[in-house]
Amino acid sequence: MDLSSGTSFKIKPFYSFPLLRKLIVSVGLFAAAPNLKLGEVQSSEILSFVILIFALIPMFQQSFTVPKQIVSLGKNYSLLFLALFILSLINLYQDFYPPSVLSLLKEPLFISLTRIIQLILVVSTFLILYYHFSTNLKDLRLLCFIYVLFGTVFAFYSIISFLTLKSGLDLGGAYITASNTIRARGLFNEGGPFGVYLASVILMGFFCKFELRQINFLTLLLLLPIQLVALFLASSKAGILVLTLTIGSTFFFMKLGIRHLISIILLTSIPASALFFKYFDELTTYWQAYNNLSVIADSPFTDLNDPNIFMGRIAGSYIVPKMIVENPILGIGIGNYSLVRNNQKYLAGLPETDDWDLPGLGLLGYAAEFGIPLILFLMFLLLKPVIFTVKTAKKNRVFIAISCFPFIAFLSGVQITFLYPWLVSSITLGLALYKKDCGKLLASPIVNSPSK
Repeated sequence: MDLSSGTSFKIKPFYSFPLLRKLIVSVGLFAAAPNLKLGEVQSSEILSFVILIFALIPMFQQSFTVPKQIVSLGKNYSLLFLALFILSLINLYQDFYPPSVLSLLKEPLFISLTRIIQLILVVSTFLILYYHFSTNLKDLRLLCFIYVLFGTVFAFYSIISFLTLKSGLDLGGAYITASNTIRARGLFNEGGPFGVYLASVILMGFFCKFELRQINFLTLLLLLPIQLVALFLASSKAGILVLTLTIGSTFFFMKLGIRHLISIILLTSIPASALFFKYFDELTTYWQAYNNLSVIADSPFTDLNDPNIFMGRIAGSYIVPKMIVENPILGIGIGNYSLVRNNQKYLAGLPETDDWDLPGLGLLGYAAEFGIPLILFLMFLLLKPVIFTVKTAKKNRVFIAISCFPFIAFLSGVQITFLYPWLVSSITLGLALYKKDCGKLLASPIVNSPSK
C-alpha cells in the first residue's frame, strides 16, 4: 500500500507478532466485560497495556510509514493528556469533600492520574488498531466477527440470568434494582451501559452483513432477536436512544430519496415509540423530580438517601451546570466530580451523599471536569474521524451509521474510558483509510473462516 502521505517512524509493525490474533480475540471479549477486574483494574485496561507494550517493544528495529491521519490524531490526543494533567495539578487548590471510605486510587490527584492513564490506554489501543486495520483487513474482519459473536453470547447469558433470577438463582448477568425490578446487565454494572453496548453489537451485525459480507441474512435474523430481547430486558433507555440517534444520523450525511427517507423514519420511529410508551411514567417522574428537586429535598417526607433522586443523572443535571458556571475554563479536574459534588455551592440545598457518585451525563458531565475549552477540543477530536469516515463511506448507510456510533454513545452517557466505542471507531476508521488508499471494496464472505 502506498502511504506516502504519512510520516516515517522507526518501529517494526507490531502485527508481525503471532500473539496479535489472540490479543484481538481478547479485545473483543474484554471490551464486553468491564466488570471483569483485577482489584480495581479492569481486564480491558490490562489488555490495552499489553497491546501498547507489544506495539512499543520493536521500536527502532524497522522503519515503516504511519498515515498522517493517525499521526495527527496521536499528536492532538497527546496535547489533550498533557492539558488534563496540568489542570489536575491546578485543581488541587479547590476544596474536596470525599466520601468517608475511599481507596488510594480515588484520592485527590490519584483519581485524576488514574483517569488520564485509563484514557491513554483506550486511545492508544484505538490508534494502534486503527493503523493495523488500515493495512490488515483479515484482522479487521476477525475483530468484527468476534465482536458480534461475543456480544450475542453475552446477550444470551443476560437473558438466561434474567430468567433464573426470577426463580431466585443469581447468575450475575441480571440484577434487582432499588425499585425491586429485574434488569439484564451482562458483564456491566447496570442495565443502562449494557444496553448501549448491545446497540453497538446490533449495528456491528448489520456492518458484518452489508459491508463486510461476513454473515448471511439468515444468520443476522437468528442473532438479532437475541440482541433485541436482551436490550429490552436491560430496560436501557440510553441504549434505545443511542440506537435511534445512530440510525437517524444518516439524515445529516446523505441526500436520501423518498423511499430511503420513509424507511429510516419507520426504523427510528419504532424504537422511539417503544422508548416513549415503555418509559413515559418514569421519564415524567424524572422531569418532575428535576424541576422540583429543591422542594423535594426540603420536604419532611423525602428520603434524603434515595439514590434515584439525589445521585446519578437527576442530581447530576442539577449539579453539573453549577460546576460549569463556577469553573468554565479550568473545570474541576478529570475524575473529581465525586470529590467536590458535596460542596454546598454546587448542591445549593441538596443533601450530601457519602457514596461514590457519577453524573452519567456523557460529554456534558465531562464538561464540568475538563472545562469548556478542553471538552470542545475533545469533541473536535471525536468528530474529525467521523467526518473522514463519512466522506469515504459516501452513500453507504450502514457504514455512516456505525461511524457515528462512538460519538453519539459518548454524548449520551458512556464513559470515555470504556473500550468498546474506541474499538468500533478503530474498525470504521481502519476500513475507511484502507478504502481511501487502496480504492478497494470488500465483497468476499468469511463466515466459515474469519482469518482468511
